[in-house]
Amino acid sequence: MLSFILTFVFMILCIIHKDLIFSSTQFSIEIWIKSIFPALFISFIAFDLFKTSKSSKNISFKFNNILRKIFHFKYKESSYLFIMSLFSGTPTSAKLVSDALENNLIDECEANHLLCFNTFQSPTYLLSLAYVYFSNVSLILYFIISHYLANIIFGIFKSKVYNKENIYFDIESNYNELNVNYFSNSLIKNTNVILSILGYTAIFNVFLNLVFYYLKLTNLNKSIFMLFFEQILAINYINKNITPSIYISFIVLFFITFLGLCTFIEIKTMVPKVKFKSFLLSRTIASFFSIIIFILLLLLSNNLYLLFQ
Repeated sequence: MLSFILTFVFMILCIIHKDLIFSSTQFSIEIWIKSIFPALFISFIAFDLFKTSKSSKNISFKFNNILRKIFHFKYKESSYLFIMSLFSGTPTSAKLVSDALENNLIDECEANHLLCFNTFQSPTYLLSLAYVYFSNVSLILYFIISHYLANIIFGIFKSKVYNKENIYFDIESNYNELNVNYFSNSLIKNTNVILSILGYTAIFNVFLNLVFYYLKLTNLNKSIFMLFFEQILAINYINKNITPSIYISFIVLFFITFLGLCTFIEIKTMVPKVKFKSFLLSRTIASFFSIIIFILLLLLSNNLYLLFQ
């Protein structure tokens, strides 16, 4: 009943504020064309093609023994998924987990285990963000390291209670042959995924603009509110309306590790069997870890004074 009422109210507001809805949707499409589509679609296709190379998995499998001991993986494929997530970023890493689950290379339990800590941002995205907020090279490195370490450390802690029986399945992938059919199927499948991301981005942008129409918030409060819901729109807003500072960087670091509700729904769409509550809790804990690690790195390197420059 509540969902029906909320949906009805949202529809009425969309009718009342049709100009706002149009401009919000138009802006979402522009962001999608300029930022989301070029980055994610090419990434999806590239990693699909990368999977056809047997050597790529053989390299990652060389780290299988050590990664098994650290994260208690049950499947050989998990080592490959974890290593790829370090470079691919989110939601590409979720798509790789979804494909592995679909091909029975991992089970539902392993997929949920992985998603709790392999949801990294891509290195290029982190670097581009860090350059906005810091001129000091040390701070740029600490920002990036904090994000990665937060996820890895949380994964280590979580693994203490996972797969205590030390079950292991040495399942080999069936390598797809790179041909016209495989490439065309990849294009169709990834087009559907990227279009769904456009839909979610537009809906969240419409929702946020309706909220801001009725709630008169400061730019900072708007930024935090947006970061909680939709990250790319929020970062775009912050870059245009907020003066870069160390304190803003703390907020951004927290939420890029958290990911945001829009990304949660995108991941839920790709991996329907993900346990939403445990995923939400894991992202929240990892986000706090990232802030603690950032401060510790400054303390250990005697660079805490940089916060006050």
